[in-house]
Amino acid sequence: MMPLVKICGMRQTAQIIECERLGVPYLGFIYYPRSPRFVGEQFVMPALKRVKKVGVVVNASLEQVAYLVRRDSLSVVQLHGDESPAYCQALRQSLSVKLWKVFPVGEALPSVQSLQAYVPYVDAFLFDTAGAQRGGNGQVFSWQLLAGYSLPTPLWISGGLGLHNMSALCDFLRAHPHLPVEGLDFNSALELSPGNKDMQKVCDLLKYFELKSEQI
Repeated sequence: MMPLVKICGMRQTAQIIECERLGVPYLGFIYYPRSPRFVGEQFVMPALKRVKKVGVVVNASLEQVAYLVRRDSLSVVQLHGDESPAYCQALRQSLSVKLWKVFPVGEALPSVQSLQAYVPYVDAFLFDTAGAQRGGNGQVFSWQLLAGYSLPTPLWISGGLGLHNMSALCDFLRAHPHLPVEGLDFNSALELSPGNKDMQKVCDLLKYFELKSEQI
């Protein structure tokens, strides 16, 4: 099975609708005001029928997250800050959406002990390259660090992903079939500018995944 695709940093209505028409499974919307891809105070979520909407938040209050989930009919909340296991537990008890916890990766993965504390409360871990910003830095971390991952919690991989490195990443995943990689998160490599996607690159990426799926 090929990993699922998530395109993050969406905020332009026409591009959001086009991504759904093209069959993108997951779209990410950033609700962090300090991000250059912040959806903005006046953002209105388009009516979408099939795509799963992922809300990216950073150290938001439980009340704010609940409001965004209701307002924009989010399917997933992606926690991109310093949220604790207790915070995740509280969200799990109050919301009926999936929770993904993001961890920045530098020279090493987070320790097994730190990850295990989140296992009961989240549906997936998303590993992103550590950088100056909380995501969208356009840098790739060493995927080889994932080789020792042994927890059952599904993984999403992020950090500088684009068509230019998909062949290498797919080769890595084939060499490590034990890894529970659920999906791949794309952002800056598909952009003309922050929050403005290059739709030709989106189409090319989806075509690559379609061809790869046909080969399996």
